[in-house]
Amino acid sequence: MVLTLSIMYRLVKTEIIEVYSTYKGGDTPWQLPYIEAVKSTLKVAATQYNATDFFDKRQEIAAQMKLKAYNALRPKFAELLYFQLRTVSILRNLESSILAKVTAKQYKLTREQTNEAQLKRQEIQVLLDTAKASASQINLEAAARANLVKQTAEAEKLRLQVQGEANAYKEFGDKLGLLSTDTVYYRFLRMIKNKKVGFDKMLIGGNQQVIINTK
Repeated sequence: MVLTLSIMYRLVKTEIIEVYSTYKGGDTPWQLPYIEAVKSTLKVAATQYNATDFFDKRQEIAAQMKLKAYNALRPKFAELLYFQLRTVSILRNLESSILAKVTAKQYKLTREQTNEAQLKRQEIQVLLDTAKASASQINLEAAARANLVKQTAEAEKLRLQVQGEANAYKEFGDKLGLLSTDTVYYRFLRMIKNKKVGFDKMLIGGNQQVIINTK
């Protein structure tokens, strides 16, 4: 793996005398020690990461290397002005391996997200089915109660009709002095007479009308 870096540094103006005292002699007494200090420090820093890290954590690694370069220069009476991790070059087969790992990682994440979304949809469907079942049960119970009320009302209506009919015929027989057998015979004749209409009609007590269904 090859890293390409750009750095810019300068000597601390107030510490020039220390620079001369430490690195005096030669045409450029101060250049080589600074470059070597930075290179050796960054080489050690780079070995703390694998090739994949330089793809996944590039900004984090660059920040750490910048700090290490600053710390390497400062004891030598210099300060770091600019640092950039420009490129990361790796062998082609290693690059393919890293890309495969990154792709597999992304595929796994996508699958996990897809599975999670599928589970959420299934949970929502269960809730919808439960709600529909509850609504259906409520509707059935309501229909059953309504049907019971209707049947009760019809039964009460029939009871009142039968009771009214019995009372009417009893009153009719009492007024005319008829026996119960005479009343039954009279009702039978009325039924035959009105068979085409489907019900008996009797007028009792003036405007009072009693209707007896014979279907």
